[in-house]
Amino acid sequence: MAIDDSYQTSYVRQKAKNGEIAISSHAIENMGLRKIWQDEAIEAIISGDEIEIQRFDGKNVRVIFQEASEEVPRFAVVVDIDHPDIVMVTVFNFNEDKFEYIECQKRWRRKK
Repeated sequence: MAIDDSYQTSYVRQKAKNGEIAISSHAIENMGLRKIWQDEAIEAIISGDEIEIQRFDGKNVRVIFQEASEEVPRFAVVVDIDHPDIVMVTVFNFNEDKFEYIECQKRWRRKK
């Protein structure tokens, strides 16, 4: 666990390490289309950087994790927190129209 993890991220990582994560059919379909293995997606949650926490009025919180990689991460995983359950809802490859890679931080961020 990274020292600067939010409590949401820490909770998701703990659940993923314990194998207590559901995977939506949408996420399974997207993993197939994007050639991302399920174990790679789980490893992104456990060891990858949190790149965004999404909060929506009246909806669950979502956390986005980037791939755990020494190279430039190629994909992200979106996890929905419906306490006490967590669900991997989708995976996506980074699109430079929407995200930019910050080399000195070794992480992607959404363009403003």
